Amino acid sequence: MNTTDTLTLPKWLILVSFIAGMMLATAVLNYPNDGRINVFWILLLWVGLPLLGSILSTLQLVRGVRNSWLTQILKPSRYWQPKPIQAWWIISRLQGLWLVFGIGTLSMFTIQLFISDLAFGWSTTLLSSSDALLKLMQLISTPWAALWPQAAPDLNLLDTTQFNRIDAHTTSFQDASRWWPFIMASIITYNLLPRSLLAIATYVKWHRLHSSELRIAPTQAPAASSQTLAPQPFDQAYHLDDWHAATCVYWQMSAPNNRYSLGLNDWNEDQRVWKELMDMSPHSILWKVKSSCTPMAELSDWITEANSKGIKQALQVHHSNPETDRHQLSWQAFAQKHALVWMEPST
Repeated sequence: MNTTDTLTLPKWLILVSFIAGMMLATAVLNYPNDGRINVFWILLLWVGLPLLGSILSTLQLVRGVRNSWLTQILKPSRYWQPKPIQAWWIISRLQGLWLVFGIGTLSMFTIQLFISDLAFGWSTTLLSSSDALLKLMQLISTPWAALWPQAAPDLNLLDTTQFNRIDAHTTSFQDASRWWPFIMASIITYNLLPRSLLAIATYVKWHRLHSSELRIAPTQAPAASSQTLAPQPFDQAYHLDDWHAATCVYWQMSAPNNRYSLGLNDWNEDQRVWKELMDMSPHSILWKVKSSCTPMAELSDWITEANSKGIKQALQVHHSNPETDRHQLSWQAFAQKHALVWMEPST
């Protein structure tokens, strides 16, 4: 995959997510031997777990995309390290797919209401009476109680639909179908609504980055030359000896001899290291980058800040080898974009 290209979501994934949600609903609504569906089981799979996932996703996004599970998974990859805009694109589409999954679940539940006679009840070892459960149900129903009173369980519904572990036939089935408004309202409020907000928020974040994206168009290597990989961004080529006194900063690489390293730690630590470096007001900075990585917007921000302070900067691709030289053109374009001196790659 070319990291400079726009990512696309296969349309069939949307259909697969929708069908998977319908399959989950079908499995949950299958009648057990006693002919009743436990409301707690539905709330766990359709409401509790999706809500927990939304909360964890929100916490991850608050920490920043660099610390998200997606970035951590792809971090060791030699072939692709997503830029922030690409990470936000992936996260926003994943949120969208989870939303489609929830819509599939709700759709099948609605279909089952029309074609089946669903009977619901509740049973738990921890609660022996419906009085304690009523407070929990009232709390869950708070968001829609005023708008949809029928979707808020009352004490009579709890009393008449409690499972009896001794005699299953003592449970009244007359009110067993009255649970569906509560279940539907719970799915909409605690499953679809949080996931919709996350999908919208991540899409807006991606769209803003996309609008202000630093577009790095790789320079084209001359066809007539087979000895050089690509033309230098500047007419004058520099060697490492010309920058022996420069402060070396390693990007997404471990720095030897306690030198400066960015892109490996969390955002706060990188900011601390960068501030410490800027406070020293170095005369020049030599950026060392891995040939297996691609330019990222965060690195661009730091380089722009150093340029604004009049600090001379150069860039050198480190650990260059034929397997990863495909990114070197992107780094050359990046150096030219930011007026960096292009150093000869090191092996």
